[in-house]
Amino acid sequence: MTRDYTIRTMITADEIAARVEVLAGEINAYFAGTEKLVVVGLLRGSYVFIADLARKLELPVEVDFIEASSYGNTTESSREVRILKDLRSPIEGLDVLVVEDI
Repeated sequence: MTRDYTIRTMITADEIAARVEVLAGEINAYFAGTEKLVVVGLLRGSYVFIADLARKLELPVEVDFIEASSYGNTTESSREVRILKDLRSPIEGLDVLVVEDI
């Protein structure tokens, strides 16, 4: 059975780009003077947004990712979080911006 559906644009690419620009400005102001800002993204949903954001930041930036799962092979959370990919370097004492994909 084939269902008819319509994809409706909720937020345009231009609106997203404008919001990324505003966020980058706020982050630049908040972290002004930092020696390095570590942007940590939760894989997999955050990587495109982080790439767009990192290009707009006027700070020394390092990007790293963490991957976690509480679903395993099901669609229902087990409430037990497993770290599938951890950060490459320690972040203690650094300025960190966490970008989540939900």
